[in-house]
Amino acid sequence: APVASPEIKEDHSVTFRLKAPNAKEVAVRGQWSKTPLPLTRGDDGVWSANAGVIDAGIWEYSFVVDGVAMIDPGNPALKPMREPRTSILHLAGTPPKAWDFQDVPHGAVHQHSYQSKALGRPRELCVYTPPGYEGGGAKYPLLVLQHGSGDSEQTWTALGKAHWILDNLIAAGKARPMVVLMLNGHPLRTASFQDPATRGEAMNAFRRELFEDALPL
Repeated sequence: APVASPEIKEDHSVTFRLKAPNAKEVAVRGQWSKTPLPLTRGDDGVWSANAGVIDAGIWEYSFVVDGVAMIDPGNPALKPMREPRTSILHLAGTPPKAWDFQDVPHGAVHQHSYQSKALGRPRELCVYTPPGYEGGGAKYPLLVLQHGSGDSEQTWTALGKAHWILDNLIAAGKARPMVVLMLNGHPLRTASFQDPATRGEAMNAFRRELFEDALPL
């Protein structure tokens, strides 16, 4: 049977579970605490622990199994990364936070596939368009929203909820309707962050892709 994890109660107390009958030590490491939470093994080989009440927010967490960080296989919400090993725990606030879903007009997130002239291979990017964009003739400002060094173009919406934040701010009159371009910032598959030469090569490839491919698209 599938293992239910994470199990979220109405009071925001959360129980984590992992089936790992051959593991010797399991813990959950989450952004809500500086200390990993050890799990206890049951007779059925399922490890579990209750983390208590966790504050509202969008939290990253990983299981640490015998020293190896991994995703929660019971949770389909994953943080898009170059090396995916982080799951997402989303606890909505009361009243809703800016990054929570709210009953307001919503825009759309488009995923575009294209042949990159700068890189000579297929690539993908995401574009947010505000409510009322489709079918209209208005012009909108453009924001290029770039992710962190270990993430991808999908992290802004899967984890950061940038589309919901913009929907909520626009509905509240706190932001102008805008188009948002989210580009994959890793144009070279094997670029090392530690090597200045390959880092510079990657930055130049990113610049070319942004100006020669993404912005014209």
